[in-house]
Amino acid sequence: MYKVLWIDDEFTQKGGEFIELAYQNKIDISAFKSFNSGFKEFESKIDLYDAIILDARGIIDEHQSDGTEGLNFLSKSLFKLKNLESQIGREIPYAIYSGQTDVHDVEGSFKEMYPDEIVFSKLGEDEKLFTFLKNEIKLKSPEISKLKFKHKKVFEVFEGKYKLGKSWEASLVDLLIERESGSTDVKQLNEFRKFIEVIQKGLCTHGIVPGNLSLNNFRDFLNGKSVNDFKCNDLSTFGKVMPRLIESFIYNVQEGSHALEVDTHIRSTNSGYFLDKLLFELLEILVCYKLWVDKHLSIDSSSKSWHLLNQNETLGEDTWVSGQVINYNERGFAFLLPNNGSSNLFIPPGVVSNYNLVNGDSVKGLVEVYQDISTGETKTRVKSIERL
Repeated sequence: MYKVLWIDDEFTQKGGEFIELAYQNKIDISAFKSFNSGFKEFESKIDLYDAIILDARGIIDEHQSDGTEGLNFLSKSLFKLKNLESQIGREIPYAIYSGQTDVHDVEGSFKEMYPDEIVFSKLGEDEKLFTFLKNEIKLKSPEISKLKFKHKKVFEVFEGKYKLGKSWEASLVDLLIERESGSTDVKQLNEFRKFIEVIQKGLCTHGIVPGNLSLNNFRDFLNGKSVNDFKCNDLSTFGKVMPRLIESFIYNVQEGSHALEVDTHIRSTNSGYFLDKLLFELLEILVCYKLWVDKHLSIDSSSKSWHLLNQNETLGEDTWVSGQVINYNERGFAFLLPNNGSSNLFIPPGVVSNYNLVNGDSVKGLVEVYQDISTGETKTRVKSIERL
């Protein structure tokens, strides 16, 4: 049975049935009329209560007259909860429960003041409220809450504006608990890989990286290389350290033959330290993700941090260029016609034969910069191919 405190100035008139229904859902509610009386009780028995239910509009003092309820009750209550959380070192689960229809208006003043708050209606959402509360209590249990406080800077990234998805907060908690236990289960590698994919997707949603990149292309983009004819506008966005860290992280967690090497290493040492290393790398990546998004939003949330290569840009070493194979010659060579309108790229006979290329093939070519022995000129050619 969960013990929950409820503050609502109308609980004596309308709360009996709600309290009974909550009890049937294994939630034991103690109700109070005002901010002062409710939080006096809550503070004095804070270890007894598992959660708190707040009205959207309420009264501060028992003796306030009818009709003086206001949103200052909620702002004062949320501020009080934050202070209490800092004092006890853990999160306090709460829910907002209101019978006033205007607080559910997505374009109303309440949503402008509290854009990230979920409000449950007294008109038919009691069961949803109970389910939400029980999930919040589990997610913010003392053990889990202390973990989240320990890594508070990381968990800020699960706020709505960062667009990672709230469900990934629980996934990170699971990873932290598993690492706390010293587990050497190599299945965690898959969870780490899922996280870097979610981070990549989040950066794409914000316009910081282009869409439809493989993990390898994502790695290369952060390192300043052109991928799929896209290039980063400002490499200072990511700095020099994080692209290298992310490159190492991706190498160790993505699927492939090298993943078996990592798997074997973890099993042979049976220590879990390699998995600890990956966890702390992930935490650092999440912190930097938040910094990158904050910087991007502070400049222009509608802008993109990358651009499509144009025909006047110089193609550098290890640039991937998408296009079509054309002008196959009987001597074995061919050319790549880039989709971005830049100059055709020479495909040597060896590359043509290795990949069985014919005119019309849609491919990605990896550019190589070389010096022509006969002329001494610096030129570019395709050294590797991926089919599209």
